[in-house]
Amino acid sequence: MNRSIYSRRKSNEPNRKTACRPQPLPAYFLQTMPVPMCILDRLTGHYLDANDAFAGLLGQKRENIVHRSGADLPAGLGENNLKNIFARLEESSAVRSLDMIILQGGGKVIKTASQIQLVDFQGREAVLVTLNTFAAGNTPTMLDQQEKHVQTANQFSLAMAEAASPDEIAQQLAASAFDMLPDSCAVLVSLCDPHEQSITDIYQQHVGDTFQRADFPEMKLEAASLSLLSDTIHTRQPIITGQYDERQRTIVDRLKLFAPGKVIQSGISLPMLAGGAVIGVLQVFSHKPDRYHLSDTAAGSLIANTAAGAIHGNRLSNILERANQDLSQTYEATINGWSRALELRDFSTERHAERVVSMSVELGRQIGLDEPELLRIQRGAQLHDIGKMGVPDSVLLKPGPLDEAEWRVMRKHPVYAYELLRPIPKFNDIVDIPYCHHEKWDGSGYPRRLSGREIPLPARVFAVVDVWDALSSNRPYRPAWSQHQVLDYIQHQSNKQFEPEITRAFLDVVKGKSASKRAAAFPLRRAI
Repeated sequence: MNRSIYSRRKSNEPNRKTACRPQPLPAYFLQTMPVPMCILDRLTGHYLDANDAFAGLLGQKRENIVHRSGADLPAGLGENNLKNIFARLEESSAVRSLDMIILQGGGKVIKTASQIQLVDFQGREAVLVTLNTFAAGNTPTMLDQQEKHVQTANQFSLAMAEAASPDEIAQQLAASAFDMLPDSCAVLVSLCDPHEQSITDIYQQHVGDTFQRADFPEMKLEAASLSLLSDTIHTRQPIITGQYDERQRTIVDRLKLFAPGKVIQSGISLPMLAGGAVIGVLQVFSHKPDRYHLSDTAAGSLIANTAAGAIHGNRLSNILERANQDLSQTYEATINGWSRALELRDFSTERHAERVVSMSVELGRQIGLDEPELLRIQRGAQLHDIGKMGVPDSVLLKPGPLDEAEWRVMRKHPVYAYELLRPIPKFNDIVDIPYCHHEKWDGSGYPRRLSGREIPLPARVFAVVDVWDALSSNRPYRPAWSQHQVLDYIQHQSNKQFEPEITRAFLDVVKGKSASKRAAAFPLRRAI
């Protein structure tokens, strides 16, 4: 493919003005949408992802599309469409409409009304393309109406990427239903829990009024067995009522949806389908008889199912988030438990882990590490001596100095830590400190005699703190050193045992603490 369009865009990139950073696209979004969608790399034009609806439209398998060039596939957007897409984005980063002719499998050509939008996809700038096809054989009036439906559906699909909750999704759905189905006077959006077989939330909006959650208790589906709502859920099919239907009374009368004297003459009830289940029901009503027709079911079902996909994805995301929180709490409890178990085994190091964790995080912050890196240091510091669980009591708890044979045993504890933590994927990112905190900057440490920046940064940070706390604390075989002795030793070990830059940062932290203590002890002197 001719790459000039991309190189031209790259060279202009610093000067391109954007209103805001591209909207991050939720991970679940694409695969829950019923309309054909794909994501293009902003720099190369390759497909980064596509949903099953897009693959089906092209007559391709999704795995044969992703990571391929949008211009090189035998069916798809094609080079001309890609050029038009990126040219339109050069004009504006806002959502743009674009008519395209695309090639399906077997050589069939179809016309699509498309929306293009810049998004953030997995941390990179990308283009979300949403396609809607025109039905063949329609009259010009029908095509005009269909095109309006397509535009509404496209705008609605893009709005779903930004909706953060079922409340927002339902509100967008109601607004789009009014746009897509004129002469409608009221909209109800009812959400279901398919597992509990209950209606959990009902939202209502009368034309000209505000959107609101209805004051309606959770209702089992069998309790509404005579209602239009329940019939739609159980049949999973659209239902059109041309005249007033008694099945509408259950919900409408309970909600007092209309003022006295105002009567529903017709309605359309659409199941919201996603993940093989009915997520909810979209109901639209009119004061006019016979307002809704078969063509309205296709248009309304498009936005109803799009909303269902977004709600389904939102629920899955919340379930995953709760599971991750539970896993994180279990993870933290495991780390705390192991750390405490080691202290219970070796009373001489009681609260050692607590002190080195606090100081290591403070030192990491001093040298500019970000929060994820600080969290790694915190967790690694808590388990820094976990390998000593494999050291015999006769060596670990010996009250005097160790002989050479005993030191050979003791020096194995970093390897024991590695062998304990490495097979557990959740602990892979914190193994650096337990495994490498006895390595030395000059290469004379253990267990692997790493030197300089071969030693992982968390271990280089922790090494200074570990020695500082060990020398500052009483041990069975020696008393604690004075602060002056400890800092003098650390200063002399710079460029030998410790990295010089980290040594300087550590001394700054300790001196800052000392200065703060002196200032707190003599507040009048501080004010002078």
